[in-house]
Amino acid sequence: MTTPPSDPAPDYTIANNPHAYVHCGPIGPESLDDHRDFCIITSANNHMVYHNNGDKVEHIQGTYHEVSGHGLDGTQKEAIARSIVAKNGDLIINAERGNIHLKAKNIHIETTGGKNEGNFLLSSNGHVIIASTKEVRLAGSRLCLNGTSGVNIVSENFIQAMGMFKQLPPQTMTKNITSLLDGNWENLLKGLSQSCGSTGLVE
Repeated sequence: MTTPPSDPAPDYTIANNPHAYVHCGPIGPESLDDHRDFCIITSANNHMVYHNNGDKVEHIQGTYHEVSGHGLDGTQKEAIARSIVAKNGDLIINAERGNIHLKAKNIHIETTGGKNEGNFLLSSNGHVIIASTKEVRLAGSRLCLNGTSGVNIVSENFIQAMGMFKQLPPQTMTKNITSLLDGNWENLLKGLSQSCGSTGLVE
């Protein structure tokens, strides 16, 4: 991170005190343009920088809390308290050294890609657990369940199965598991397709 200069340019410095440094324009030497339009640096070394290429970078040394919606009517359906929209490009949420918690009355996830896109991919190097106090429904034009060491279906009541049964030789899943852990989705999808039958992604 960049520290405030010892001799800031007075013409562009809005504030320079023990609590915060607020400056318009580059803060490096005159011979070096760091492409800053505006920046705020606090005594805790928190940074907020706007660059002249349209980028914004923010560094917070401690916890970052944002709270909104205090004045909204909680009984109003679909009242928006916070919206994050990426007009182009990806949206990334990364907490490699922590956990991600999502909590809401309802959670909706939708993919809208065309052709061979529109996939919902989930990978884990541990357990994947889906639990519900009511029904768990899986539906698709083709459903594949593949267990490398076995498949258990347990019920305290009747198990109903409808359709024609066809037995096929087992396929090795070693390469598929490696592709999953490496994030190689293309090889993983091809392996699952071959293991479940000669079908590709549903277009």
